[in-house]
Amino acid sequence: MTIKGIDVSGYQSETYPLDGFDFVIVKATEGTSYVNPRHAAQVRRARDHNRVVGHYHYLSSGSGIAAQMDYFLDHAGAREGEVLAVDWEESGVSSDEKDSAIRRLKDKAGGRKVLLYCNTNFWLNHDTSSFAGDGLWIAHYGVGAGKPGIKDPWLIHQYTDDPIDTNVARFDSRSDMAAWAAGDAAGDEEERPRRNLYDAQGLTRTVPARAWTTVRFSRRYEDGDWTEKSDPTGIVYGPCHYSASLGLRVTGLPRGAELRVRLANYREKDDGSGDFERTVAMPSHSPVQAGGDLHVVHTWTGYVPGAGRGRLRAEVRHDHEGGEGESVTIDFARAETLYWPA
Repeated sequence: MTIKGIDVSGYQSETYPLDGFDFVIVKATEGTSYVNPRHAAQVRRARDHNRVVGHYHYLSSGSGIAAQMDYFLDHAGAREGEVLAVDWEESGVSSDEKDSAIRRLKDKAGGRKVLLYCNTNFWLNHDTSSFAGDGLWIAHYGVGAGKPGIKDPWLIHQYTDDPIDTNVARFDSRSDMAAWAAGDAAGDEEERPRRNLYDAQGLTRTVPARAWTTVRFSRRYEDGDWTEKSDPTGIVYGPCHYSASLGLRVTGLPRGAELRVRLANYREKDDGSGDFERTVAMPSHSPVQAGGDLHVVHTWTGYVPGAGRGRLRAEVRHDHEGGEGESVTIDFARAETLYWPA
């Protein structure tokens, strides 16, 4: 379930529409010298009509990050239970500076929730940490509401600016969002694990002997429907704590072969190629069987860092005492993950 809301700035009037909207996020400041002249009136309208209220700051490359966050807090006038957001869309502001802005707000905002706003280009091509504070507010137009083109967890999706910036948020109701914003445990998304389910329908994978082979998945289950999986190898994306279960059906195992299954942590290489390298491998699960077909189910728990766009992949290997052995085939694979963003 989702609810709808809008965001406004000095370009919109003080009497913006409210029908059908449960939350309003208002631009407060930019840099260290600009205050939205309509901010107070726009916020007052949302408060007077009992909407969930947020305030955002546009990050500028022209002044220091700490000074900008202090300026934002000095002028936003956010009340308890109101949300703060960092608007990151200026190329002169680095990912590290974005992270510093969020952390300073978290340190000084008195427990208020802090979001990151950016578009998909910034998130996929400029971000290096996957850090979004208490939630990612992602902008992606030309797609369905609640269907942004990213695989990472998101909280709010801005999907159109016609006739006004319009968003959906992942809450069942306005009261649920208000409870989350106020920090109530019952409404706090951070306390509840999120779930992903992947499978490999239509894919088979050949596994040569004595070589780790990555399991590939073709689709993802989300919002009651199966959709194509854009990254066929990753099953958990950092930073998060996770519990991951993997089920496989393997055919053609030689008699006495040892099948080994593990999760491995990968990070993006520093050479700008976009390729990934293995950093850590979890202990492997190693059933030995009498040959033929084998069903394997195993569960791991752990932590995936966000640095280098960290992610987990499932890998399979088989070894045979009698020699190199023959290739085997994975003709079914399914992975289910529960994760808690860190």
